[in-house]
Amino acid sequence: MTAPHQPRILMLNNEYPPIGGGTGTVTQQILLHWKEEYGQVDLITCSLSNESREIQLSNSVKIHFLPIKRANIHHASNLELISFFFRSYFKARTLLKENQFTHILAWCSLPAGATALLLSKLFRIPYSVRVSGPDVPGFEDRYETIVQTCKPLLKRIWTTSERVVVKSQFEVAAVLSVAPKAKIVVVPNGVNPQLLEIPRIYDSDRAFTILCVGRLIPRKRQGDLIYAVNSLIKEGRDIKLTLVGDGDCLMSLQKLAHQLGISTNVEFAGYQPRTNIQKLLQNGDLFVLPSEREAMSIAILEALAAGMPVIATEECDFDGLLIHGENCLLFHTGDRTVLQNQIEMILENRSLRESIGKAARESVRPLSWATIVEKIVGLLT
Repeated sequence: MTAPHQPRILMLNNEYPPIGGGTGTVTQQILLHWKEEYGQVDLITCSLSNESREIQLSNSVKIHFLPIKRANIHHASNLELISFFFRSYFKARTLLKENQFTHILAWCSLPAGATALLLSKLFRIPYSVRVSGPDVPGFEDRYETIVQTCKPLLKRIWTTSERVVVKSQFEVAAVLSVAPKAKIVVVPNGVNPQLLEIPRIYDSDRAFTILCVGRLIPRKRQGDLIYAVNSLIKEGRDIKLTLVGDGDCLMSLQKLAHQLGISTNVEFAGYQPRTNIQKLLQNGDLFVLPSEREAMSIAILEALAAGMPVIATEECDFDGLLIHGENCLLFHTGDRTVLQNQIEMILENRSLRESIGKAARESVRPLSWATIVEKIVGLLT
Protein backbone atom coordinates (compact mmCIF):
# COMPACT_ATOMS: atom_id res chain seq x y z
CA MET A 1 0.00 0.00 0.00
CA THR A 2 1.34 3.45 -0.87
CA ALA A 3 2.02 5.71 2.13
CA PRO A 4 -0.32 8.71 2.32
CA HIS A 5 1.09 11.98 1.07
CA GLN A 6 2.38 14.07 3.96
CA PRO A 7 0.50 17.35 4.30
CA ARG A 8 2.37 20.55 3.48
CA ILE A 9 0.87 23.81 4.71
CA LEU A 10 1.60 27.28 3.35
CA MET A 11 1.02 29.95 5.98
CA LEU A 12 0.84 33.71 5.37
CA ASN A 13 1.20 36.40 8.04
CA ASN A 14 2.57 39.93 7.68
CA GLU A 15 3.42 39.83 11.41
CA TYR A 16 5.91 37.66 13.27
CA PRO A 17 7.69 38.55 16.55
CA PRO A 18 9.01 41.10 17.24
CA ILE A 19 6.79 42.62 14.51
CA GLY A 20 3.17 43.17 15.45
CA GLY A 21 1.17 41.90 18.39
CA GLY A 22 -0.95 38.90 19.34
CA THR A 23 -1.44 37.38 15.90
CA GLY A 24 2.30 37.12 15.34
CA THR A 25 2.78 35.64 18.81
CA VAL A 26 0.09 33.01 18.19
CA THR A 27 1.67 32.08 14.84
CA GLN A 28 5.05 31.71 16.52
CA GLN A 29 3.65 29.47 19.25
CA ILE A 30 1.84 27.30 16.72
CA LEU A 31 5.07 26.80 14.77
CA LEU A 32 7.15 26.14 17.90
CA HIS A 33 4.74 23.36 18.90
CA TRP A 34 4.35 21.94 15.37
CA LYS A 35 5.42 18.28 15.20
CA GLU A 36 6.94 16.50 12.21
CA GLU A 37 4.07 14.03 12.06
CA TYR A 38 1.73 16.97 11.34
CA GLY A 39 3.51 17.60 8.03
CA GLN A 40 5.65 20.43 6.68
CA VAL A 41 4.97 24.16 7.09
CA ASP A 42 6.29 27.15 5.16
CA LEU A 43 5.47 30.57 6.62
CA ILE A 44 5.79 33.75 4.54
CA THR A 45 6.15 36.87 6.69
CA CYS A 46 7.94 40.24 6.95
CA SER A 47 11.57 40.90 7.69
CA LEU A 48 12.87 43.70 9.91
CA SER A 49 15.34 44.62 7.17
CA ASN A 50 15.39 45.23 3.44
CA GLU A 51 16.83 41.77 2.81
CA SER A 52 15.11 38.46 2.17
CA ARG A 53 16.13 35.56 4.37
CA GLU A 54 15.03 32.10 5.43
CA ILE A 55 15.35 30.19 8.67
CA GLN A 56 14.68 26.53 9.37
CA LEU A 57 12.80 26.79 12.67
CA SER A 58 12.64 23.00 13.00
CA ASN A 59 12.78 19.91 10.80
CA SER A 60 9.20 20.57 9.76
CA VAL A 61 8.99 24.39 9.75
CA LYS A 62 10.66 26.93 7.46
CA ILE A 63 10.11 30.69 7.68
CA HIS A 64 10.56 32.96 4.65
CA PHE A 65 11.11 36.62 5.56
CA LEU A 66 10.24 39.17 2.85
CA PRO A 67 12.17 42.46 2.51
CA ILE A 68 9.41 44.74 3.78
CA LYS A 69 11.14 46.93 6.35
CA ARG A 70 8.36 48.24 8.55
CA ALA A 71 8.53 51.88 9.61
CA ASN A 72 6.73 50.86 12.82
CA ILE A 73 7.03 47.31 14.14
CA HIS A 74 3.79 47.67 16.14
CA HIS A 75 1.42 48.26 13.26
CA ALA A 76 1.54 48.35 9.47
CA SER A 77 0.70 51.25 7.19
CA ASN A 78 -1.73 50.72 4.31
CA LEU A 79 1.19 50.88 1.88
CA GLU A 80 3.04 48.17 3.81
CA LEU A 81 -0.06 45.96 3.82
CA ILE A 82 -0.37 46.36 0.04
CA SER A 83 3.34 45.64 -0.35
CA PHE A 84 2.98 42.42 1.63
CA PHE A 85 0.05 41.36 -0.54
CA PHE A 86 2.09 41.60 -3.74
CA ARG A 87 5.39 40.31 -2.36
CA SER A 88 3.79 37.40 -0.55
CA TYR A 89 1.86 36.49 -3.70
CA PHE A 90 4.99 36.29 -5.85
CA LYS A 91 6.96 34.45 -3.15
CA ALA A 92 4.09 31.99 -2.73
CA ARG A 93 3.93 31.40 -6.50
CA THR A 94 7.58 30.35 -6.44
CA LEU A 95 7.05 28.03 -3.48
CA LEU A 96 3.91 26.55 -5.02
CA LYS A 97 5.82 25.63 -8.18
CA GLU A 98 8.48 23.89 -6.08
CA ASN A 99 6.27 22.11 -3.53
CA GLN A 100 2.95 20.28 -3.41
CA PHE A 101 1.09 22.27 -0.79
CA THR A 102 -2.17 20.81 0.44
CA HIS A 103 -3.63 23.83 2.22
CA ILE A 104 -3.08 27.57 2.73
CA LEU A 105 -3.67 29.24 6.10
CA ALA A 106 -3.88 33.03 6.21
CA TRP A 107 -3.24 34.55 9.62
CA CYS A 108 -5.43 37.66 9.26
CA SER A 109 -8.01 38.40 6.62
CA LEU A 110 -6.15 41.43 5.25
CA PRO A 111 -3.72 41.28 3.57
CA ALA A 112 -2.92 37.56 4.02
CA GLY A 113 -6.48 36.43 3.35
CA ALA A 114 -6.57 38.33 0.07
CA THR A 115 -3.31 36.68 -1.00
CA ALA A 116 -4.70 33.25 -0.05
CA LEU A 117 -7.88 33.89 -2.03
CA LEU A 118 -5.94 34.73 -5.19
CA LEU A 119 -3.54 31.79 -4.81
CA SER A 120 -6.42 29.42 -4.17
CA LYS A 121 -8.15 30.45 -7.40
CA LEU A 122 -5.00 30.20 -9.50
CA PHE A 123 -3.55 26.99 -8.05
CA ARG A 124 -6.79 25.28 -6.94
CA ILE A 125 -5.64 24.80 -3.36
CA PRO A 126 -8.07 25.10 -0.43
CA TYR A 127 -7.43 27.88 2.04
CA SER A 128 -8.56 28.89 5.50
CA VAL A 129 -8.44 32.24 7.28
CA ARG A 130 -7.78 32.90 10.93
CA VAL A 131 -9.32 36.20 12.06
CA SER A 132 -6.95 38.40 14.05
CA GLY A 133 -9.23 41.02 15.64
CA PRO A 134 -8.42 44.28 13.86
CA ASP A 135 -9.61 42.77 10.57
CA VAL A 136 -13.23 42.62 11.76
CA PRO A 137 -15.61 45.62 11.89
CA GLY A 138 -15.78 47.52 15.15
CA PHE A 139 -12.61 46.18 16.77
CA GLU A 140 -9.96 48.89 16.34
CA ASP A 141 -10.41 52.50 15.27
CA ARG A 142 -7.05 52.58 13.49
CA TYR A 143 -8.22 50.10 10.84
CA GLU A 144 -11.96 50.80 10.79
CA THR A 145 -11.88 52.87 7.58
CA ILE A 146 -9.98 50.26 5.59
CA VAL A 147 -12.10 47.43 7.04
CA GLN A 148 -15.33 49.18 6.05
CA THR A 149 -13.94 49.96 2.60
CA CYS A 150 -12.90 46.35 2.08
CA LYS A 151 -16.14 44.74 3.28
CA PRO A 152 -16.98 43.27 -0.17
CA LEU A 153 -13.50 41.73 -0.33
CA LEU A 154 -13.80 40.44 3.25
CA LYS A 155 -17.14 38.86 2.40
CA ARG A 156 -15.61 36.99 -0.51
CA ILE A 157 -12.55 35.90 1.48
CA TRP A 158 -14.66 34.56 4.36
CA THR A 159 -17.34 33.00 2.16
CA THR A 160 -15.02 31.13 -0.21
CA SER A 161 -12.52 29.92 2.39
CA GLU A 162 -12.76 26.33 3.63
CA ARG A 163 -13.30 27.73 7.11
CA VAL A 164 -12.89 30.92 9.10
CA VAL A 165 -11.09 30.34 12.39
CA VAL A 166 -12.10 32.71 15.19
CA LYS A 167 -11.29 32.96 18.90
CA SER A 168 -14.56 34.11 20.40
CA GLN A 169 -18.27 34.76 19.93
CA PHE A 170 -17.60 38.45 19.27
CA GLU A 171 -15.61 37.44 16.21
CA VAL A 172 -18.29 34.92 15.21
CA ALA A 173 -20.90 37.68 15.18
CA ALA A 174 -18.59 40.12 13.40
CA VAL A 175 -17.78 37.67 10.60
CA LEU A 176 -21.41 36.58 10.13
CA SER A 177 -22.52 40.23 9.93
CA VAL A 178 -20.41 40.53 6.77
CA ALA A 179 -20.45 36.97 5.44
CA PRO A 180 -23.54 35.05 6.66
CA LYS A 181 -22.52 31.92 4.73
CA ALA A 182 -19.01 31.72 6.19
CA LYS A 183 -18.05 28.34 7.69
CA ILE A 184 -16.81 29.30 11.15
CA VAL A 185 -14.79 27.29 13.66
CA VAL A 186 -13.91 28.61 17.13
CA VAL A 187 -10.35 27.83 18.28
CA PRO A 188 -9.18 29.79 21.35
CA ASN A 189 -5.65 31.00 21.97
CA GLY A 190 -3.39 28.91 24.17
CA VAL A 191 -0.83 29.12 26.96
CA ASN A 192 2.62 27.70 27.55
CA PRO A 193 2.13 24.77 29.96
CA GLN A 194 5.39 25.71 31.74
CA LEU A 195 3.62 28.80 33.10
CA LEU A 196 1.15 26.55 34.89
CA GLU A 197 3.93 25.06 36.97
CA ILE A 198 6.11 28.03 37.91
CA PRO A 199 5.92 28.86 41.63
CA ARG A 200 4.55 32.21 42.72
CA ILE A 201 7.06 34.47 44.46
CA TYR A 202 5.70 36.93 47.01
CA ASP A 203 8.11 39.33 48.70
CA SER A 204 6.60 41.59 51.35
CA ASP A 205 9.86 43.55 51.63
CA ARG A 206 9.56 45.03 48.15
CA ALA A 207 7.02 47.36 46.60
CA PHE A 208 3.72 45.86 45.48
CA THR A 209 4.41 45.09 41.82
CA ILE A 210 1.81 45.60 39.09
CA LEU A 211 2.51 44.24 35.62
CA CYS A 212 0.90 45.30 32.35
CA VAL A 213 1.92 43.60 29.09
CA GLY A 214 0.74 45.00 25.77
CA ARG A 215 1.57 47.34 22.94
CA LEU A 216 1.53 50.99 24.02
CA ILE A 217 -1.32 52.03 21.76
CA PRO A 218 -4.54 54.00 22.44
CA ARG A 219 -6.75 50.88 22.55
CA LYS A 220 -4.81 49.45 25.51
CA ARG A 221 -5.46 52.57 27.67
CA GLN A 222 -2.38 52.20 29.89
CA GLY A 223 -2.92 55.84 30.90
CA ASP A 224 -5.93 54.78 33.01
CA LEU A 225 -3.67 52.43 34.94
CA ILE A 226 -1.05 55.13 35.50
CA TYR A 227 -3.72 57.47 36.89
CA ALA A 228 -5.05 54.76 39.23
CA VAL A 229 -1.57 53.91 40.46
CA ASN A 230 -0.83 57.60 40.98
CA SER A 231 -3.88 57.98 43.25
CA LEU A 232 -2.78 55.01 45.37
CA ILE A 233 0.79 56.27 45.61
CA LYS A 234 -0.47 59.66 46.76
CA GLU A 235 -2.33 57.80 49.53
CA GLY A 236 0.97 56.36 50.70
CA ARG A 237 0.94 52.98 48.93
CA ASP A 238 4.30 51.52 47.94
CA ILE A 239 3.69 50.47 44.34
CA LYS A 240 5.85 49.72 41.32
CA LEU A 241 4.21 49.58 37.89
CA THR A 242 6.01 47.78 35.05
CA LEU A 243 4.74 48.40 31.53
CA VAL A 244 6.04 45.79 29.08
CA GLY A 245 5.74 46.72 25.43
CA ASP A 246 6.44 49.52 23.02
CA GLY A 247 4.33 51.61 20.71
CA ASP A 248 3.05 54.98 19.56
CA CYS A 249 1.97 56.05 23.07
CA LEU A 250 5.36 55.53 24.75
CA MET A 251 6.35 59.20 24.93
CA SER A 252 2.91 60.41 26.02
CA LEU A 253 2.75 57.79 28.78
CA GLN A 254 6.26 58.66 29.97
CA LYS A 255 5.25 62.33 30.00
CA LEU A 256 2.12 61.49 32.01
CA ALA A 257 4.12 59.60 34.64
CA HIS A 258 6.55 62.53 34.87
CA GLN A 259 3.77 65.12 35.18
CA LEU A 260 2.15 63.12 37.97
CA GLY A 261 5.49 62.87 39.77
CA ILE A 262 5.67 59.06 39.77
CA SER A 263 8.38 58.43 37.17
CA THR A 264 10.43 56.50 39.73
CA ASN A 265 7.46 54.20 40.34
CA VAL A 266 6.74 53.45 36.68
CA GLU A 267 9.13 51.30 34.66
CA PHE A 268 8.84 51.27 30.87
CA ALA A 269 10.44 47.90 30.12
CA GLY A 270 9.97 48.01 26.33
CA TYR A 271 9.66 44.91 24.17
CA GLN A 272 10.61 41.73 26.04
CA PRO A 273 11.07 38.16 24.75
CA ARG A 274 8.71 35.51 26.14
CA THR A 275 11.34 34.13 28.54
CA ASN A 276 11.72 37.53 30.22
CA ILE A 277 7.95 37.98 30.46
CA GLN A 278 7.71 34.61 32.23
CA LYS A 279 10.08 35.85 34.94
CA LEU A 280 8.09 39.07 35.33
CA LEU A 281 4.87 37.08 35.67
CA GLN A 282 6.43 34.89 38.32
CA ASN A 283 7.53 37.83 40.45
CA GLY A 284 4.62 40.22 39.91
CA ASP A 285 1.81 40.64 42.45
CA LEU A 286 -0.96 41.76 40.09
CA PHE A 287 -1.60 41.88 36.34
CA VAL A 288 -3.74 44.70 34.90
CA LEU A 289 -4.85 45.31 31.31
CA PRO A 290 -7.29 48.27 31.03
CA SER A 291 -7.85 47.76 27.27
CA GLU A 292 -11.08 48.93 25.66
CA ARG A 293 -11.24 45.79 23.51
CA GLU A 294 -9.39 42.44 23.47
CA ALA A 295 -10.09 39.21 21.62
CA MET A 296 -8.64 36.39 23.74
CA SER A 297 -5.56 38.39 24.80
CA ILE A 298 -2.36 36.29 24.99
CA ALA A 299 -1.05 38.58 27.73
CA ILE A 300 -4.08 37.94 29.95
CA LEU A 301 -4.00 34.20 29.27
CA GLU A 302 -0.34 34.01 30.28
CA ALA A 303 -0.99 35.98 33.46
CA LEU A 304 -3.83 33.60 34.36
CA ALA A 305 -1.58 30.60 33.65
CA ALA A 306 1.12 32.04 35.89
CA GLY A 307 -1.36 32.20 38.77
CA MET A 308 -1.47 35.98 38.92
CA PRO A 309 -4.58 37.83 40.02
CA VAL A 310 -5.83 39.67 36.93
CA ILE A 311 -7.80 42.89 36.59
CA ALA A 312 -9.24 43.43 33.12
CA THR A 313 -12.10 45.28 31.49
CA GLU A 314 -15.58 43.86 30.97
CA GLU A 315 -15.10 44.56 27.26
CA CYS A 316 -12.34 41.95 26.95
CA ASP A 317 -13.83 39.11 24.92
CA PHE A 318 -13.05 35.71 26.51
CA ASP A 319 -16.31 33.79 25.96
CA GLY A 320 -17.00 33.40 29.66
CA LEU A 321 -13.48 32.38 30.68
CA LEU A 322 -13.07 35.51 32.83
CA ILE A 323 -15.39 35.31 35.85
CA HIS A 324 -15.45 38.38 38.08
CA GLY A 325 -14.64 37.58 41.69
CA GLU A 326 -13.55 34.04 40.88
CA ASN A 327 -10.50 34.03 38.61
CA CYS A 328 -10.22 37.78 38.01
CA LEU A 329 -11.71 41.19 38.72
CA LEU A 330 -13.47 43.12 35.95
CA PHE A 331 -14.31 46.80 35.53
CA HIS A 332 -15.88 48.95 32.85
CA THR A 333 -13.41 50.53 30.42
CA GLY A 334 -12.28 53.97 31.58
CA ASP A 335 -13.63 53.70 35.15
CA ARG A 336 -10.45 54.69 36.97
CA THR A 337 -12.16 54.87 40.37
CA VAL A 338 -13.27 51.23 40.24
CA LEU A 339 -9.87 50.22 38.87
CA GLN A 340 -8.16 52.00 41.76
CA ASN A 341 -10.46 50.32 44.29
CA GLN A 342 -9.85 46.88 42.80
CA ILE A 343 -6.07 47.34 42.88
CA GLU A 344 -6.33 48.40 46.52
CA MET A 345 -8.49 45.36 47.30
CA ILE A 346 -5.89 42.97 45.86
CA LEU A 347 -3.04 44.88 47.52
CA GLU A 348 -4.59 44.69 51.00
CA ASN A 349 -5.91 41.13 50.90
CA ARG A 350 -3.23 38.51 50.27
CA SER A 351 -5.64 35.60 50.74
CA LEU A 352 -7.89 37.06 48.01
CA ARG A 353 -4.83 37.54 45.82
CA GLU A 354 -3.83 33.91 46.24
CA SER A 355 -7.32 32.43 45.82
CA ILE A 356 -7.99 34.37 42.60
CA GLY A 357 -4.54 33.43 41.30
CA LYS A 358 -5.14 29.75 42.00
CA ALA A 359 -8.52 29.81 40.27
CA ALA A 360 -6.98 31.71 37.35
CA ARG A 361 -4.38 29.01 36.81
CA GLU A 362 -6.94 26.20 36.84
CA SER A 363 -9.25 28.03 34.42
CA VAL A 364 -6.68 27.97 31.60
CA ARG A 365 -5.14 24.57 32.27
CA PRO A 366 -7.01 22.98 29.30
CA LEU A 367 -5.62 25.60 26.89
CA SER A 368 -2.06 24.36 26.36
CA TRP A 369 -0.52 25.26 23.01
CA ALA A 370 -0.09 21.56 22.21
CA THR A 371 -3.86 21.13 22.41
CA ILE A 372 -4.50 24.23 20.28
CA VAL A 373 -2.03 23.06 17.63
CA GLU A 374 -3.82 19.72 17.37
CA LYS A 375 -7.08 21.57 16.72
CA ILE A 376 -5.44 23.68 14.00
CA VAL A 377 -3.89 20.59 12.43
CA GLY A 378 -7.28 18.90 12.39
CA LEU A 379 -8.67 21.76 10.35
CA LEU A 380 -5.89 21.83 7.79
CA THR A 381 -5.18 18.15 7.12
